[in-house]
Parts: sequence; C-alpha cells; structure tokens
Amino acid sequence: MAKDGDWTTDDMPDMNGKIAIVTGANSGIGYATASALAAKGAHVIMACRNEEKGLAALQLIRAEQAEADIECWPLDLADLASIHSFVEGFRQQYDQ
Repeated sequence: MAKDGDWTTDDMPDMNGKIAIVTGANSGIGYATASALAAKGAHVIMACRNEEKGLAALQLIRAEQAEADIECWPLDLADLASIHSFVEGFRQQYDQ
C-alpha cells in the first residue's frame, strides 16, 4: 500500500462486476483512467466525442490488455441529443 501521497493504480481494489463510464477516454487522463479500470477488471465504456479516436484508443488498450472488457460509445457532452442517446442506450443494455 502506498504511503503519504504515493498512491498508484496498484492501490485500486478489484473492480470485477463494476461498470465504469469514462468520458474523454480517447486521450490523456481519460485514457489512463479507462486503461487502469480495465486492468482492475471493470467493464469500461469509453465515452468519446470522436468515434474514430475512441476506437483507436480502444485498440491500444486491447493491445496492452487482451482480457480488457471494454467498449467505445459515442458521447458529446456539449450535445443534449447525444447525451440522451447515450443514456437511453445504456438503460437498454444495463440494469445497474
């Protein structure tokens, strides 16, 4: 366990059975978050505005973690119709 601010992803608990939605997951902190959650066993939904970039990031994570339970969904947080579509799709596919 890390000491005094030396937290790393190794300190994350097992995430099996959890669903994580990560916005902006195609780059930067969002990408690192999606990758770390997938490594800990979460089912990760990468919510990305740019589908092409999101799918490229998804392939990178899968190349690093063949067992990753991860998918990419389109989501533009500046577009209410996109948000509505994302939520409705999530509700249809998941019950938690």
